[in-house]
Amino acid sequence: MRGTNCSSGGVVRKIAVCIFCVLLIGIVFTACESDDGYSSVEAVVVDDALLWMQEEFKAENTTKNALGSQGNRPEEIIRIVKHSEEFESAFEEFPIGIDFEEQILVLYFFTADNIFDDDGNRRYFYEVVDAERNGNVLTVEVDKHKTALLKPGETLPDASVPAQECLAFVIPRMNIDRLKVKINYKDYYKTWQNELIAESEIVGEYTGAATEAFANVAAKEAETGTIYSEKITSKARLDAVFTQFDKAIDFSQNMLVVFCMSMKSDARDFLPDISDIRYEKGVLDIVIGTPEDADGGGKMRIFVMELPQLPVYEINFNMLDM
Repeated sequence: MRGTNCSSGGVVRKIAVCIFCVLLIGIVFTACESDDGYSSVEAVVVDDALLWMQEEFKAENTTKNALGSQGNRPEEIIRIVKHSEEFESAFEEFPIGIDFEEQILVLYFFTADNIFDDDGNRRYFYEVVDAERNGNVLTVEVDKHKTALLKPGETLPDASVPAQECLAFVIPRMNIDRLKVKINYKDYYKTWQNELIAESEIVGEYTGAATEAFANVAAKEAETGTIYSEKITSKARLDAVFTQFDKAIDFSQNMLVVFCMSMKSDARDFLPDISDIRYEKGVLDIVIGTPEDADGGGKMRIFVMELPQLPVYEINFNMLDM
């Protein structure tokens, strides 16, 4: 009996030790999970998120001193959108796709002094420099580029107006509840020539895919024998120009230029060749190689070029005989 009692006590002690070890391991893993140190985060910014937002949601998130704001408003507002239902109640559209199984959307509302053109175009854009996570805090550093672009005969106003801003960061799905944003203010005078030639391409001909409204505008321009061109910087505008488009475009990084020309040549497999691209202070000059008979008087054909996202006020096309 004595030996039996001793053996039972040993078993109990062993079970207690095992339970303690399991609990200890769980505590260690929990601690590691909640304090995982600094880690780099891949973040894509949509800096004109207000353009795609539901008016009611936009009004709910107005910040202090923004034009038209009423009452005592906060300096900044952070919203973390984790599910498609939340997203659909906040946005009418969005320029890029979000997979809420793998990603989340972090919204940063704040007030900034910004200068706009009469037609609503901005003279600035944001670019993510760095993003990192420390525990449940996401820190993002962005550059705000002031383009200082002016249309011919236009002058800068004496003062800017407090405007509502919203930066939308698309990041991998993770547990965060705080956001810190650091903004660096810079002037944008980068020379793009060599990089634009390397990073741009003619993605195809879409003559038969144009919407009726766009085709009518292009046809009218084609009567003069000139090239009609237009930049496309959002999915909404793309859908207004084409009834179908077979290439996925990340409008947070790239843009499209659609150009239409009247050509006597009916070669179906012909695509213009990019000979030169220059960008300076909002003006995009593009030289394309075309057949000698691409001089008007023929069938209107519509081509699309993809290139890096740029603040563009004017697009000039020149044709070079191949």
